[in-house]
Amino acid sequence: MDLTQMVLMLAIFIPSLVLHEFAHAITATALGDP
Repeated sequence: MDLTQMVLMLAIFIPSLVLHEFAHAITATALGDP
């Protein structure tokens, strides 16, 4: 795997991971979990 592919993978992976964690936080707030 070359550098361009690795950067591209990170550019997709990191925002999706952040969005995933953000979705959990929204869901927990909506359900009223402590």
